[in-house]
Amino acid sequence: EKTPKGYQKGYAYLTYEYLCDNYGTGDNIKVVTSGVSGTGSLLGIVRADKDVLDYEPDLIFVEFAVNNYGTPKDKQTFESILRKFLTAKNEPAVVLLFSDATYAGGTQIYMQNMGSYYDLPMMSMHDSLEKAKQTGKITWDDYSKDYAHPTQDGHRLYAKSICYLINQTYADKS
Repeated sequence: EKTPKGYQKGYAYLTYEYLCDNYGTGDNIKVVTSGVSGTGSLLGIVRADKDVLDYEPDLIFVEFAVNNYGTPKDKQTFESILRKFLTAKNEPAVVLLFSDATYAGGTQIYMQNMGSYYDLPMMSMHDSLEKAKQTGKITWDDYSKDYAHPTQDGHRLYAKSICYLINQTYADKS
């Protein structure tokens, strides 16, 4: 079993598993889980060096869409995190993820604007779910049984969306 210690089989693990299966060559893919549930970029900027950049990652997923609120300080710290990651000496790839919650949506707009400015790959569960709900392919309860946290099926859908983005980005760069 490839499950890193302390790692659950949520979308992050499923994405890691996909990367191992499709881009791995043995021991070349390692994962560091630095996310802290329920925190936004205000705490993220404080933790960015020690909990992320000290590991010299090749790929960083950034997700604060559900826990940032669009205050000027949130916007400033979010952009500071992006700039910190994008100017790291090892030049990691940075991907923005936008999770969804029944109360979310507004923060994604300023985050997408920053992602576009820095020309970053982005994946929005909010946008994906809205399209699928409008066509009747999915309901909120298929994705989550509460206000934000994906079910196992929701995690699989989230991971598939990330993997699709990875494949599209890789194909565009080839």
